[in-house]
Amino acid sequence: MNSAYYLLRQKQLAASKFYRYFWTFWGIYSVLLLFALGVYLLYLRQFKIIIVGLVAFALARGVIKPLISVFYKKPRPYQLLKFSPIKSWLFSLPHNRPNAFPSEHALSFAAIGVVFYFALPMFGFALLVTVLLNGVARIILGYHQISDVLAGWVLGLLAALLTLYAMRGF
Repeated sequence: MNSAYYLLRQKQLAASKFYRYFWTFWGIYSVLLLFALGVYLLYLRQFKIIIVGLVAFALARGVIKPLISVFYKKPRPYQLLKFSPIKSWLFSLPHNRPNAFPSEHALSFAAIGVVFYFALPMFGFALLVTVLLNGVARIILGYHQISDVLAGWVLGLLAALLTLYAMRGF
């Protein structure tokens, strides 16, 4: 996507509270939905699903992303275009490291979402919708390009499938 796209989105985010709040929620705070689902699964005593989801998350966020980041440095749109994205004091703090590829949010959400989709299709489907909205929001907010998010989704899917395969007897 070109610079005009990101600059237009920044103007829209500044001009409309609804637009800003909607995409900020999905791009930054939707992680709270994962925590809520985790608490609910704890209440239901679904420990196996939680463990498999955490292993997929750890593989995605703790192994795949760091390995790629060592070899491939890609700046974020807000870094290239020098604008200040919407931020949170708790999540998505802007920084100067060129580590946009792949999107950590897309990678993590996809890994967890796919595990939950196979374990609990009803919750998994709702979580996959969250995965999509989060990825689109990360682009609109200026944290990622579409290639970053698509790569995160694909790698998250692979991390989940690998985890599900490795832990099938668990």
